[in-house]
This record gives sequence, C-alpha cells and structure tokens, in this order.
Amino acid sequence: MLILGPRYNKYIPTNTGGIVVLFENWIKYCDSNDIQYTIIDTNKANYRNVLIAYFSIIIQFLIKICKSKKIFLHGTAKDYLYIAPICVFLCKLFGKQIFLRKFAGDFNQRYFAYSNLKRKIISYTLSNASICFWETKALVNFAKAFNNNSFWFPNVRNKSYFQRDSKTFKKKYVFISQVRQEKGIDELIETFSRLDKTFTLDIYGPLIGYRKSDLDSENTRYIKALLTDEVCPILSNYDCLILPSYREGYPGIIIEAFSVGIPVIATTVGGIPEIVKDKCNGILIPPKDVGALCDAIRYFNESNYQDMARNALESFNDFDSEIVNNRILKIIEEK
Repeated sequence: MLILGPRYNKYIPTNTGGIVVLFENWIKYCDSNDIQYTIIDTNKANYRNVLIAYFSIIIQFLIKICKSKKIFLHGTAKDYLYIAPICVFLCKLFGKQIFLRKFAGDFNQRYFAYSNLKRKIISYTLSNASICFWETKALVNFAKAFNNNSFWFPNVRNKSYFQRDSKTFKKKYVFISQVRQEKGIDELIETFSRLDKTFTLDIYGPLIGYRKSDLDSENTRYIKALLTDEVCPILSNYDCLILPSYREGYPGIIIEAFSVGIPVIATTVGGIPEIVKDKCNGILIPPKDVGALCDAIRYFNESNYQDMARNALESFNDFDSEIVNNRILKIIEEK
C-alpha cells in the first residue's frame, strides 16, 4: 500500500494539528498489524517551500505508483484540489485502486463556495476514486451524490491509559488546541473575566496571533504547547475541556477528553453535535456566545458531574482507533 499524508513537522514538533495526529495514527496501526506500506509525506512545512513540496510529492508518486497495489491518500481540502486529482488520474491510467480520506468536517461548505472549475475538479476526483472516507456522517451523505462508495471514518484515538485524577469536581477547566482567534479564544478570556476566582482555566497550544500576556489573568493562564504524548496525561488533571471554536470537523481533542473520562463544553459547529450530546457527555453552545459559555461552565456541580464524566468515558468507544481502523482496513481489503 502506498499511503500519502502529512507527517509530524520536522522543524517545530509541537506545531501538530489533528490532521497530522490522525495520519500518524494510521501509520502506527499499519505497523502494529504488519501491513506493508510506503509513505509520501504531504506536509508542506517539511519541504523548502510550497511549490517544491507539490512538485516533490507528484514526482515521488510517479516513481512509487507502479510498485503499489493500493493507494491511500489522507488529504486536506487543498490536497483534494491540487494532489488528489492528479493521483486519481494516474491511478486510472495505471489501473490502480485509490482510496481517499478527507480530513475536517466542513468540506460541503467549501465545495459550494468554490468556483465552477474547482467544483468540476472535486467532482472528477470523488467520482473516480475507488472509495471515499469522510470524517463526519453529514459528509458521507453529501459525498454519496458523487460516489456511492462513501464511508464514515471518524477522528480516532488510541485508548488512553490515563483517567481523570480526582473524583471530586474542582472547577478546573482546560483548553487544548491551537491558540488562535477562530478557536474562540477571545470569548474564553471574556467569559472567565466574568466568573469568580474559584473557576480556573489553563490554556495549552501553539500561540498564533496571541502572546502569553494576552491570556494570563487572575483565573486564566497560558502554560505551553504540548507534544502529542503529553495531551492525555495533561487532560487527566482537569474537570472539563472547553472548545468554543467557530469552525471544526471532529475535533480530536474532544475524543481525547472522552478517552480520559472528562466531559466537554463545545460549540454547535461542524461535526461536534455528532460527538457531544448536550447534558449527557458535555454541553453544546452557540459559537461566539459569551453568555451561553458562562452558563455552561456554571452548569457543572457535584451532583451532575460524575454522571457526565462517566458518559464521556463510554462515548469514547465510537472513536477507539483499533476498532475503527479494523473496520476501515476490512472495507479496503474487500474492494
């Protein structure tokens, strides 16, 4: 199998988004199941510049396609415009099967915002793929208009060996993601300025458009960016994850929170409502709504917290990487 996808950033290891984590998860799965594969790294940050990246990726593909029986491209929206169409065309030319996995959950919105030319490129790419895998159930329904062989491949994580440390509710909240405006950082800071000092928020992630001093206050503080292996141990020290994003697919950090048994406060965007069940394993709020975020934070108390934490842990079963990856591999093998 020839697999294409973004590897860890070689120069800034902490600059790791969910897309990279998911692709690395698939590689580890292949390793643990003795699946023979060759990799082409599509992370443009690992090349000298973007143009060299695209040129190098296509040249590598031309060299390696003849020795591969199946091709599996794990791509972003840009990859579906600039890499996937070429790969699909070459696979048809050489009589190879190609499987496409699309990261993120807003591709349908992007598609309708594209020009006619871009929509034609996407339509050709999807229609001529052997199988398309999508991160959300909503996207599976969208994609079946192009290719009936469309399946759900949700964001996954390995089962965590860590569980929430404390059995008591301590009003300790955490944010872990890229620290940038579209993640709802401004709303987070405003919200905690309205809460009393018994509520605390720690912020982790690479700073994009913010400084540490922008985030530190009496009950909020910026800590650092995390390596992938640090996430679950850190999460287990808190009561609740907050992710007030404006745009998301299936955020991996929510699944990691479930894996250690902590509920989530998140916005009703992208695929989040498919993961977070309101007042069950977390709380859903509208984006950019400070009042609703304040109410959600205050909602948790000693009497309701333990049930929600237990439900969060049970919710992880739908995103256990071993279970999901086994299902995906079976679909590929039977094609």
